[in-house]
Amino acid sequence: MDRDNDISTWSLAAILWLALVITFGIVNHERFFSAQFLEMGDDAVNGIYTEHARHFAEIYGNYSRFQFNHPGPVFYYAYALGELVLRDWLGVCPTPGNAHLATIMVVQSAFFALAAAMFCSSWRWRAWLPLALLGAAIQFGPVPGAFLITWPPQVLLMPSLAFLVACISVACGRWDHLLVMVLAGGFLFHGHVAQSLVVGTLGPLALGLNLVRHRRAAGAWSLRQWFSGHRASWIGFGLLAGLFLLPLAIDVTCYGGHSNVATILARFHTNTTDAKNPWQSLLYFLSFGTSAGNQEELFTTIGPATRAFFAANTVRLAVWGVIWLLPPVALLSFRRHLAPRDRMLLATGWLFFVCAAGLCVMWGMAQAGHMFNFNGVFYYGVFYLALMLALAVVSRAIDRWYRPAAAGAIVAVAAVLLSWQRTMPSLHGVGMQIRSAVENALAGETLSGPRFLVFEAGSWIVAAAVALELERRGVGFRVAPWWSFMFGREHELAYSTNNRSTVWWITTPAPDGLPLTPELSLYRLAAPIQPEGDEVRFKSADNGSRYVVCGLSSSMEWAYSNLPRACFLFATPPAKHDVHIAFDAGSVEFRDGKIVPQPAEVFFNGVPIGRVEVVERREVAVRVPADVWNAAPSALLELHFPACFADAEPGRPAYQGRGAWILFAMRFRPTP
Repeated sequence: MDRDNDISTWSLAAILWLALVITFGIVNHERFFSAQFLEMGDDAVNGIYTEHARHFAEIYGNYSRFQFNHPGPVFYYAYALGELVLRDWLGVCPTPGNAHLATIMVVQSAFFALAAAMFCSSWRWRAWLPLALLGAAIQFGPVPGAFLITWPPQVLLMPSLAFLVACISVACGRWDHLLVMVLAGGFLFHGHVAQSLVVGTLGPLALGLNLVRHRRAAGAWSLRQWFSGHRASWIGFGLLAGLFLLPLAIDVTCYGGHSNVATILARFHTNTTDAKNPWQSLLYFLSFGTSAGNQEELFTTIGPATRAFFAANTVRLAVWGVIWLLPPVALLSFRRHLAPRDRMLLATGWLFFVCAAGLCVMWGMAQAGHMFNFNGVFYYGVFYLALMLALAVVSRAIDRWYRPAAAGAIVAVAAVLLSWQRTMPSLHGVGMQIRSAVENALAGETLSGPRFLVFEAGSWIVAAAVALELERRGVGFRVAPWWSFMFGREHELAYSTNNRSTVWWITTPAPDGLPLTPELSLYRLAAPIQPEGDEVRFKSADNGSRYVVCGLSSSMEWAYSNLPRACFLFATPPAKHDVHIAFDAGSVEFRDGKIVPQPAEVFFNGVPIGRVEVVERREVAVRVPADVWNAAPSALLELHFPACFADAEPGRPAYQGRGAWILFAMRFRPTP
C-alpha cells in the first residue's frame, strides 16, 4: 500500500476522532468540565490505582470479584496522563474524576475512529463510511456509556472493535496497521484476563494469514524476507508487546508463587467446576443483539423466561441473522461483480467475525457465577463488525446512486443518535459530603501515618471513596487482608498489638460521627465499653461494627471469622473489679458430618488472659484483671484462632478466608 493511502488512513482517523471528541465534549460539557465529581465504588478504586500510576508504581489491572487483578494497568496510566494534562496543566477539569471521564471518552473515540478509518481505507465504496457511522449510532447509542464510562468492563468495547478490524487489515496484507493491532490488543489484554483468549488467538491468525499472502506474492516461503522486508514494523511490534508484558514480568519476578499471575492461573485451574454449557453460552451471545440487560436472569439457568425472551425478540434476531449472512451470500452470488481486493476483505472479515463469535461462546462457557451483562459488553463490538461487513455489501450495491448530500444527511442523523450518550446520570453533588467529612476528620487529628479503614462489606462503595480521598492527600490508608484483592497488597495491614495505626470506622450514623451519606458516618475515636453490663452484637448494622477492627464479616444474624485473628478496639472507662468477657459463639467447621471444636486464645492489649473453645453455640468467658483493664484508656482485644481452616473460594490467596467461629455477641460484666 503506498504512502498516500497511509496518510489518508491516519488523516481520516484524526478527523473522525476530533469530530467525536468535539461532539461528546459539547453534549457532555457539564460532565467533563463543570460539575465536580468525587468517585465512589469502582470509580474510586480506579482512582486509587490511577494515583499509583501517577507515580509509576502500578503494575496491576482492575480487581476481579474472584480475588485477583486483571493483567495490566494500561487504562490507569491513560487516566493518569489525562489527569496530568486536563486537570494539572490545562485546568479544564475541576477534579481528577472529571479528567478520567474525559480521558476515557478520548480513548474510546480514538479506537472507534481507528477502526472505521482502517476499514474505510481498504473498502473504497463511497457510501460505506456514512452508513457505518449511522450504524454505529444505532448500535452504540443505546449502550449505556459506550464512550463515557470508566467502569472496567465497559472500556473494552472500542479497543475490541479496533483490534478486530486491525486483525482483518493485517491478514489482508496491510503492514501499516500492525501497530494498531498490537496497541488495541494490549489494551484488551491488560483490561480483562479473558481477552488473552481473543488476543492470543486472533493476533497470530492475522499474522499467519499475512504470511500466506506474502508467500503467494513472493512465490515461495520466505520467512527471512517476511521479517526483513518490514523491519520497522517488527521492531515497533516487539517494543509495544514488551511494554505490555512488562508489568507481568515485574509481578512474577517480585512475587513468584504469590504473584497475581500465579493467582490467575490457580483460578483458571479451578474455574471448570462452574462452566456453562455451549447452549447457554450461545444464547447469552445472541442476547447482545437485543436490548436485554438482565442476562444473569435469563441464561445462568435456562427456563421459561429464556424461551419467552427469545420469542419476544424473534424479529430483531432475524434481522441480525440477515446481517451475518449477507457477506457470504454476496461472495457466493456476486463474486464476478467484486474486485479481488473487495472479495479478500469480505472473506477475511467474515472469517474473523465467525472466529470472534466462536471465542465469545468459549468465553461464555468459561464464566463462573452469574452470566452478567457486563461480562459481555465487548460483544457489542463483535456485532458491529458484522454490521460493518454487511454495510460494505450494501454500499457496493448502491454506489451508483450515492450523492454527497445524502451522506451529509446520514452523518447528521448519526450525530443526533450518538448524542444519546448524554443521558448519563448527573454528577452534581456526588461525593461532596464524603470529601467534606474526610477534610473535617483530618483537621481534627494531629497523628501522622495512614488510616486503617474498618467497614462492612455492604459499605465498600463509600469506604473506597474515603480511601481515595486519603490517598490523594498523601495520608494513605490501610485495610484488612481480606480487602487487599480490591485495594492492593500495598494497602494491606494485619492489625495487631504490635502493628497498630489510627482506626477510622465507617458504619451506621450516630451523634458522634461525621456524616458521609444518609446511611453511613465516619468515626475517629474508639467507642467505649462499660464493664457493668454492656453487650456488643455482631449482626450486620448493629453496634458491633463500632468495635470490630478486622477478622470478622457480618451477616444478617451473626458475624463469622475470616482471618486467623479477630480484633476489637474500644475505650475502657475505669473498672473497680475484674471484668468478665463472655463470647456467645460457635464453631463454623464441619467435618464428616460433625461440628469440629475451635479454640481461641484471648489477648487484652497484648496480655494473654485465657483460652476458650466452642463447638455448638454456647457462651464461653475469660476474666480481665482490673489492673490490666485500667492500664490504658483503650484496649485491643484479640482472638487468635490456632486451628482455623481455609474456607476460601478456590483460587483465592491462601491467607484469605480462614474460618473458625460464628460470633453472635460479646457481653461484659464486673466480677467481684
